[in-house]
Amino acid sequence: MIPINIVGGRGLVFDLDHVKVLREKYHVCGTLIGILPQIPQQNVFMGLPLELMPEDIELLVFDLKVAYLVDDSEAHKQAVSKFTKEDAKEVRAERHRQEQEQFERHKDVMWERRVAALEIKRRKEQEKEKKRLEKLKSEKRDGTEQDQVVANGDQAGPVEPAPPRIPETETTKASHQEPATDSRDNLTSANTEKQGKVTVTTTIKTEGNIETEREVKVEIIEKTERIESEEEKNSADEEVISLEKQRWLEKTFPESQQITGGTVTIPSVTTPTNSSLKTYKPLAVQESFFVPRPSKASYNIYKELHKKGFFLTPGLRFGGQFVAYPGDPLRFHSHHIAIGFNWDQEFAVLDIVGGGRLGTAVKKCWVVGAEDSGCDVKEEDKYRIFSVEWAGFG
Repeated sequence: MIPINIVGGRGLVFDLDHVKVLREKYHVCGTLIGILPQIPQQNVFMGLPLELMPEDIELLVFDLKVAYLVDDSEAHKQAVSKFTKEDAKEVRAERHRQEQEQFERHKDVMWERRVAALEIKRRKEQEKEKKRLEKLKSEKRDGTEQDQVVANGDQAGPVEPAPPRIPETETTKASHQEPATDSRDNLTSANTEKQGKVTVTTTIKTEGNIETEREVKVEIIEKTERIESEEEKNSADEEVISLEKQRWLEKTFPESQQITGGTVTIPSVTTPTNSSLKTYKPLAVQESFFVPRPSKASYNIYKELHKKGFFLTPGLRFGGQFVAYPGDPLRFHSHHIAIGFNWDQEFAVLDIVGGGRLGTAVKKCWVVGAEDSGCDVKEEDKYRIFSVEWAGFG
Protein backbone atom coordinates (compact mmCIF):
# COMPACT_ATOMS: atom_id res chain seq x y z
CA MET A 1 0.00 0.00 0.00
CA ILE A 2 1.03 3.57 -0.61
CA PRO A 3 1.59 5.84 2.40
CA ILE A 4 0.14 9.35 2.13
CA ASN A 5 1.70 11.69 4.68
CA ILE A 6 -0.63 14.31 6.11
CA VAL A 7 1.35 17.50 6.78
CA GLY A 8 -0.57 20.62 7.73
CA GLY A 9 -3.81 19.21 6.37
CA ARG A 10 -2.29 18.33 2.97
CA GLY A 11 -1.62 14.86 1.58
CA LEU A 12 1.96 14.37 0.38
CA VAL A 13 3.77 11.48 -1.31
CA PHE A 14 7.55 11.39 -0.88
CA ASP A 15 8.55 8.18 -2.68
CA LEU A 16 9.26 8.37 -6.40
CA ASP A 17 8.22 4.75 -6.97
CA HIS A 18 4.84 5.48 -5.39
CA VAL A 19 4.42 8.56 -7.59
CA LYS A 20 5.07 6.38 -10.64
CA VAL A 21 2.49 3.80 -9.56
CA LEU A 22 -0.13 6.47 -8.88
CA ARG A 23 0.35 8.01 -12.30
CA GLU A 24 0.59 4.86 -14.42
CA LYS A 25 -1.88 2.56 -12.66
CA TYR A 26 -4.43 4.83 -11.00
CA HIS A 27 -4.29 7.91 -13.28
CA VAL A 28 -3.56 10.18 -10.30
CA CYS A 29 -1.11 12.96 -11.21
CA GLY A 30 -1.08 15.30 -8.23
CA THR A 31 1.12 18.40 -8.15
CA LEU A 32 4.87 18.49 -7.48
CA ILE A 33 5.64 21.16 -4.87
CA GLY A 34 9.26 20.49 -3.87
CA ILE A 35 12.11 22.76 -4.93
CA LEU A 36 15.16 21.52 -6.81
CA PRO A 37 18.35 21.47 -4.68
CA GLN A 38 20.44 23.23 -7.33
CA ILE A 39 17.85 25.91 -8.21
CA PRO A 40 15.96 26.68 -4.99
CA GLN A 41 14.41 29.95 -6.20
CA GLN A 42 12.78 28.71 -9.42
CA ASN A 43 9.11 27.75 -9.47
CA VAL A 44 8.66 26.18 -12.91
CA PHE A 45 10.20 22.71 -12.58
CA MET A 46 9.31 21.39 -9.15
CA GLY A 47 10.27 18.14 -7.45
CA LEU A 48 9.17 15.84 -4.64
CA PRO A 49 6.99 15.70 -2.62
CA LEU A 50 3.82 15.23 -4.63
CA GLU A 51 0.71 16.95 -3.24
CA LEU A 52 -2.62 15.22 -3.79
CA MET A 53 -6.02 16.81 -4.02
CA PRO A 54 -8.61 15.86 -1.39
CA GLU A 55 -10.47 13.99 -4.14
CA ASP A 56 -7.33 11.98 -4.91
CA ILE A 57 -7.01 10.98 -1.26
CA GLU A 58 -10.69 10.05 -1.04
CA LEU A 59 -10.40 7.82 -4.11
CA LEU A 60 -7.17 6.07 -3.12
CA VAL A 61 -7.80 5.59 0.59
CA PHE A 62 -11.56 5.16 1.05
CA ASP A 63 -12.73 3.84 -2.35
CA LEU A 64 -9.92 1.86 -3.96
CA LYS A 65 -8.20 1.15 -0.62
CA VAL A 66 -4.73 1.10 -2.18
CA ALA A 67 -3.23 3.72 0.15
CA TYR A 68 -3.24 4.61 3.83
CA LEU A 69 -2.87 7.83 5.77
CA VAL A 70 0.11 8.68 7.93
CA ASP A 71 0.18 11.34 10.61
CA ASP A 72 3.56 12.73 9.64
CA SER A 73 4.17 14.49 12.94
CA GLU A 74 3.46 11.38 15.03
CA ALA A 75 5.35 9.11 12.65
CA HIS A 76 8.38 11.38 12.85
CA LYS A 77 8.35 11.19 16.65
CA GLN A 78 8.13 7.40 16.54
CA ALA A 79 10.96 7.15 14.04
CA VAL A 80 13.26 9.37 16.07
CA SER A 81 12.50 7.56 19.34
CA LYS A 82 13.40 4.18 17.80
CA PHE A 83 16.45 5.49 15.95
CA THR A 84 19.54 3.82 17.49
CA LYS A 85 23.23 4.59 17.14
CA GLU A 86 23.62 1.60 14.83
CA ASP A 87 20.90 3.01 12.58
CA ALA A 88 22.63 6.38 12.51
CA LYS A 89 25.92 4.70 11.63
CA GLU A 90 24.30 2.79 8.76
CA VAL A 91 22.64 5.95 7.42
CA ARG A 92 25.93 7.87 7.51
CA ALA A 93 27.78 5.02 5.78
CA GLU A 94 25.14 4.82 3.05
CA ARG A 95 25.21 8.57 2.49
CA HIS A 96 29.00 8.53 2.35
CA ARG A 97 28.92 5.75 -0.25
CA GLN A 98 26.42 7.66 -2.40
CA GLU A 99 28.44 10.87 -2.10
CA GLN A 100 31.65 9.06 -3.08
CA GLU A 101 30.01 7.48 -6.16
CA GLN A 102 28.57 10.81 -7.22
CA PHE A 103 31.90 12.56 -6.70
CA GLU A 104 33.68 10.01 -8.90
CA ARG A 105 31.05 10.44 -11.62
CA HIS A 106 31.50 14.21 -11.42
CA LYS A 107 35.27 13.90 -11.88
CA ASP A 108 34.83 11.65 -14.90
CA VAL A 109 32.42 14.15 -16.46
CA MET A 110 34.82 17.03 -15.85
CA TRP A 111 37.69 15.09 -17.45
CA GLU A 112 35.59 14.26 -20.52
CA ARG A 113 34.73 17.94 -20.89
CA ARG A 114 38.41 18.86 -20.69
CA VAL A 115 39.38 16.31 -23.34
CA ALA A 116 36.62 17.57 -25.62
CA ALA A 117 37.76 21.18 -25.13
CA LEU A 118 41.39 20.25 -25.92
CA GLU A 119 40.28 18.43 -29.06
CA ILE A 120 38.36 21.49 -30.27
CA LYS A 121 41.35 23.70 -29.53
CA ARG A 122 43.69 21.33 -31.42
CA ARG A 123 41.42 21.32 -34.49
CA LYS A 124 41.25 25.11 -34.49
CA GLU A 125 45.03 25.35 -34.31
CA GLN A 126 45.42 22.90 -37.18
CA GLU A 127 42.96 24.84 -39.30
CA LYS A 128 44.76 28.08 -38.51
CA GLU A 129 48.13 26.56 -39.41
CA LYS A 130 46.73 25.15 -42.64
CA LYS A 131 45.45 28.57 -43.70
CA ARG A 132 48.81 30.16 -42.83
CA LEU A 133 50.71 27.64 -44.99
CA GLU A 134 48.34 28.12 -47.90
CA LYS A 135 48.83 31.88 -47.68
CA LEU A 136 52.64 31.50 -47.69
CA LYS A 137 52.53 29.19 -50.71
CA SER A 138 50.29 31.60 -52.57
CA GLU A 139 52.58 34.56 -51.85
CA LYS A 140 55.65 32.55 -52.90
CA ARG A 141 54.03 31.46 -56.16
CA ASP A 142 52.96 35.02 -57.00
CA GLY A 143 56.46 36.35 -56.27
CA THR A 144 58.12 33.74 -58.52
CA GLU A 145 55.86 34.56 -61.45
CA GLN A 146 56.52 38.31 -61.05
CA ASP A 147 60.33 37.79 -60.97
CA GLN A 148 60.11 35.68 -64.13
CA VAL A 149 58.20 38.42 -65.96
CA VAL A 150 60.74 41.08 -64.94
CA ALA A 151 63.69 38.90 -65.99
CA ASN A 152 62.22 38.19 -69.38
CA GLY A 153 61.53 41.89 -69.97
CA ASP A 154 65.20 42.87 -69.43
CA GLN A 155 66.60 40.40 -71.96
CA ALA A 156 67.45 41.49 -75.51
CA GLY A 157 66.04 39.69 -78.51
CA PRO A 158 63.18 37.26 -78.53
CA VAL A 159 61.96 36.01 -75.20
CA GLU A 160 61.99 32.28 -74.80
CA PRO A 161 58.87 30.88 -73.26
CA ALA A 162 59.12 29.63 -69.72
CA PRO A 163 59.56 25.88 -69.47
CA PRO A 164 56.39 24.03 -68.67
CA ARG A 165 55.60 23.35 -65.07
CA ILE A 166 56.99 20.09 -63.80
CA PRO A 167 54.15 17.74 -62.88
CA GLU A 168 54.12 16.79 -59.25
CA THR A 169 55.00 13.26 -58.29
CA GLU A 170 54.62 11.56 -54.95
CA THR A 171 58.14 12.69 -54.01
CA THR A 172 57.71 16.29 -55.09
CA LYS A 173 54.37 16.45 -53.26
CA ALA A 174 56.14 15.40 -50.12
CA SER A 175 58.53 18.36 -50.46
CA HIS A 176 55.64 20.82 -50.23
CA GLN A 177 54.08 19.36 -47.14
CA GLU A 178 54.87 20.93 -43.82
CA PRO A 179 55.28 18.68 -40.81
CA ALA A 180 51.95 18.38 -38.95
CA THR A 181 51.85 19.96 -35.56
CA ASP A 182 50.45 18.26 -32.52
CA SER A 183 49.48 20.33 -29.47
CA ARG A 184 48.63 17.38 -27.25
CA ASP A 185 51.49 17.48 -24.82
CA ASN A 186 52.47 14.23 -23.10
CA LEU A 187 49.68 12.35 -24.90
CA THR A 188 51.60 11.03 -27.96
CA SER A 189 55.02 9.47 -28.39
CA ALA A 190 57.87 11.61 -29.66
CA ASN A 191 58.76 11.50 -33.35
CA THR A 192 62.23 11.60 -34.89
CA GLU A 193 63.20 13.54 -38.03
CA LYS A 194 65.55 12.56 -40.81
CA GLN A 195 66.78 14.70 -43.71
CA GLY A 196 67.86 13.51 -47.16
CA LYS A 197 68.11 14.44 -50.89
CA VAL A 198 66.28 12.71 -53.71
CA THR A 199 67.03 13.19 -57.46
CA VAL A 200 63.97 13.08 -59.73
CA THR A 201 64.44 12.74 -63.55
CA THR A 202 61.55 14.24 -65.51
CA THR A 203 61.05 14.18 -69.32
CA ILE A 204 59.76 17.47 -70.82
CA LYS A 205 58.38 17.90 -74.36
CA THR A 206 59.02 21.29 -76.01
CA GLU A 207 57.47 22.84 -79.13
CA GLY A 208 60.10 21.30 -81.43
CA ASN A 209 59.32 17.81 -80.18
CA ILE A 210 62.81 17.73 -78.69
CA GLU A 211 63.01 15.76 -75.52
CA THR A 212 65.30 17.02 -72.83
CA GLU A 213 65.98 15.70 -69.43
CA ARG A 214 66.22 17.83 -66.37
CA GLU A 215 67.40 16.75 -63.06
CA VAL A 216 65.58 18.29 -60.17
CA LYS A 217 66.98 17.95 -56.73
CA VAL A 218 64.30 17.97 -54.10
CA GLU A 219 64.97 18.28 -50.44
CA ILE A 220 62.41 16.55 -48.28
CA ILE A 221 61.95 16.04 -44.60
CA GLU A 222 60.42 12.75 -43.73
CA LYS A 223 59.17 11.67 -40.37
CA THR A 224 59.71 8.17 -39.08
CA GLU A 225 57.85 6.97 -36.02
CA ARG A 226 59.26 4.51 -33.61
CA ILE A 227 58.84 0.94 -34.80
CA GLU A 228 56.50 -0.82 -32.44
CA SER A 229 53.47 -3.00 -32.66
CA GLU A 230 49.97 -1.51 -32.62
CA GLU A 231 49.14 -3.12 -29.30
CA GLU A 232 52.22 -1.70 -27.60
CA LYS A 233 51.46 1.75 -29.01
CA ASN A 234 47.85 1.68 -27.79
CA SER A 235 48.98 0.47 -24.39
CA ALA A 236 51.55 3.25 -24.13
CA ASP A 237 49.02 5.89 -25.18
CA GLU A 238 46.50 4.66 -22.60
CA GLU A 239 49.15 4.76 -19.89
CA VAL A 240 50.16 8.32 -20.82
CA ILE A 241 46.50 9.45 -20.89
CA SER A 242 45.86 7.79 -17.53
CA LEU A 243 48.84 9.56 -15.96
CA GLU A 244 47.78 12.88 -17.49
CA LYS A 245 44.24 12.41 -16.15
CA GLN A 246 45.56 11.58 -12.67
CA ARG A 247 47.77 14.69 -12.60
CA TRP A 248 44.88 16.90 -13.76
CA LEU A 249 42.47 15.45 -11.16
CA GLU A 250 44.98 15.95 -8.36
CA LYS A 251 45.45 19.56 -9.42
CA THR A 252 41.73 20.28 -9.90
CA PHE A 253 40.48 18.35 -6.86
CA PRO A 254 43.07 18.68 -4.09
CA GLU A 255 43.11 16.44 -1.04
CA SER A 256 41.13 19.01 0.96
CA GLN A 257 38.13 18.36 -1.30
CA GLN A 258 38.27 14.57 -1.25
CA ILE A 259 35.64 12.63 0.67
CA THR A 260 37.35 10.83 3.53
CA GLY A 261 34.47 10.16 5.86
CA GLY A 262 33.17 13.64 6.56
CA THR A 263 30.97 15.86 4.48
CA VAL A 264 32.03 17.76 1.39
CA THR A 265 30.33 20.22 -0.92
CA ILE A 266 29.74 18.47 -4.24
CA PRO A 267 28.70 20.46 -7.33
CA SER A 268 25.60 18.27 -7.82
CA VAL A 269 23.33 16.75 -5.20
CA THR A 270 21.02 13.78 -5.54
CA THR A 271 17.76 14.14 -3.64
CA PRO A 272 16.62 10.90 -1.94
CA THR A 273 13.47 9.52 -3.55
CA ASN A 274 12.51 7.17 -0.75
CA SER A 275 12.73 6.92 3.01
CA SER A 276 15.41 4.83 4.69
CA LEU A 277 13.31 4.62 7.88
CA LYS A 278 10.73 1.89 7.37
CA THR A 279 8.68 2.73 10.46
CA TYR A 280 5.50 4.14 8.92
CA LYS A 281 2.34 2.23 9.81
CA PRO A 282 -1.36 2.94 9.16
CA LEU A 283 -2.74 5.25 11.81
CA ALA A 284 -6.35 5.48 12.87
CA VAL A 285 -8.21 8.64 11.95
CA GLN A 286 -8.65 10.66 15.12
CA GLU A 287 -10.15 14.05 15.82
CA SER A 288 -6.69 15.58 16.28
CA PHE A 289 -5.58 14.02 13.01
CA PHE A 290 -7.04 16.34 10.37
CA VAL A 291 -7.73 14.58 7.06
CA PRO A 292 -8.85 16.73 4.13
CA ARG A 293 -12.19 15.45 2.81
CA PRO A 294 -13.78 16.78 -0.39
CA SER A 295 -17.35 17.96 -0.80
CA LYS A 296 -19.84 15.43 -2.15
CA ALA A 297 -20.55 17.46 -5.30
CA SER A 298 -16.90 17.86 -6.31
CA TYR A 299 -16.00 14.26 -5.51
CA ASN A 300 -18.90 12.84 -7.52
CA ILE A 301 -17.84 14.55 -10.77
CA TYR A 302 -14.20 13.69 -10.05
CA LYS A 303 -15.07 10.04 -9.57
CA GLU A 304 -17.28 9.92 -12.67
CA LEU A 305 -14.64 11.44 -14.97
CA HIS A 306 -11.92 9.27 -13.43
CA LYS A 307 -14.05 6.18 -14.09
CA LYS A 308 -14.26 7.20 -17.76
CA GLY A 309 -10.45 7.18 -17.98
CA PHE A 310 -9.65 10.89 -17.62
CA PHE A 311 -6.63 12.29 -15.77
CA LEU A 312 -7.72 15.16 -13.50
CA THR A 313 -5.69 18.08 -12.18
CA PRO A 314 -6.68 21.27 -10.30
CA GLY A 315 -8.65 23.61 -12.57
CA LEU A 316 -8.54 26.91 -10.71
CA ARG A 317 -6.46 28.66 -13.40
CA PHE A 318 -9.22 27.89 -15.93
CA GLY A 319 -12.10 28.92 -13.69
CA GLY A 320 -13.21 25.40 -12.75
CA GLN A 321 -12.72 22.72 -10.13
CA PHE A 322 -10.87 20.26 -12.37
CA VAL A 323 -9.20 20.06 -15.75
CA ALA A 324 -9.76 16.70 -17.49
CA TYR A 325 -7.17 15.15 -19.83
CA PRO A 326 -7.93 12.19 -22.11
CA GLY A 327 -4.50 10.74 -21.28
CA ASP A 328 -1.33 11.59 -19.41
CA PRO A 329 -1.00 15.40 -19.16
CA LEU A 330 2.59 15.11 -20.40
CA ARG A 331 1.28 13.82 -23.73
CA PHE A 332 -2.18 15.35 -24.17
CA HIS A 333 -3.91 18.70 -23.94
CA SER A 334 -6.90 18.95 -21.65
CA HIS A 335 -10.38 18.62 -23.14
CA HIS A 336 -12.74 19.69 -20.34
CA ILE A 337 -13.12 22.23 -17.55
CA ALA A 338 -15.30 20.47 -14.98
CA ILE A 339 -17.44 21.76 -12.08
CA GLY A 340 -19.57 19.58 -9.80
CA PHE A 341 -22.97 20.58 -8.38
CA ASN A 342 -25.71 19.04 -6.30
CA TRP A 343 -28.78 18.01 -8.25
CA ASP A 344 -31.05 20.71 -6.85
CA GLN A 345 -28.37 23.37 -6.50
CA GLU A 346 -29.11 26.66 -8.22
CA PHE A 347 -26.52 28.71 -10.09
CA ALA A 348 -26.67 31.86 -12.17
CA VAL A 349 -27.18 31.80 -15.93
CA LEU A 350 -24.30 34.26 -16.13
CA ASP A 351 -22.03 31.47 -14.88
CA ILE A 352 -23.10 29.31 -17.83
CA VAL A 353 -22.41 32.15 -20.28
CA GLY A 354 -19.03 32.97 -18.72
CA GLY A 355 -18.00 29.32 -18.39
CA GLY A 356 -18.97 28.50 -21.96
CA ARG A 357 -17.15 31.51 -23.41
CA LEU A 358 -14.06 30.86 -21.27
CA GLY A 359 -13.91 27.18 -22.14
CA THR A 360 -14.28 27.84 -25.87
CA ALA A 361 -11.65 30.60 -25.76
CA VAL A 362 -9.06 28.18 -24.33
CA LYS A 363 -10.17 25.36 -26.67
CA LYS A 364 -11.86 23.34 -23.96
CA CYS A 365 -15.37 22.19 -23.23
CA TRP A 366 -17.00 23.56 -20.05
CA VAL A 367 -18.92 20.78 -18.31
CA VAL A 368 -21.08 20.62 -15.18
CA GLY A 369 -22.30 17.49 -13.50
CA ALA A 370 -24.57 16.34 -10.68
CA GLU A 371 -25.98 13.10 -9.31
CA ASP A 372 -29.71 12.58 -9.89
CA SER A 373 -31.29 11.69 -6.58
CA GLY A 374 -34.52 10.36 -8.14
CA CYS A 375 -35.65 6.90 -7.14
CA ASP A 376 -36.65 5.79 -10.62
CA VAL A 377 -33.21 6.38 -12.12
CA LYS A 378 -30.95 3.47 -12.94
CA GLU A 379 -27.70 3.23 -11.01
CA GLU A 380 -25.53 3.64 -14.10
CA ASP A 381 -27.53 6.70 -15.18
CA LYS A 382 -27.63 8.48 -11.87
CA TYR A 383 -24.80 10.86 -12.62
CA ARG A 384 -25.50 13.33 -15.43
CA ILE A 385 -22.95 15.56 -17.13
CA PHE A 386 -23.84 18.55 -19.32
CA SER A 387 -21.41 20.32 -21.64
CA VAL A 388 -21.61 23.95 -22.77
CA GLU A 389 -19.92 25.15 -25.96
CA TRP A 390 -20.12 28.62 -27.44
CA ALA A 391 -21.04 27.97 -31.08
CA GLY A 392 -19.30 30.10 -33.70
CA PHE A 393 -16.83 31.51 -31.21
CA GLY A 394 -13.13 30.91 -30.90
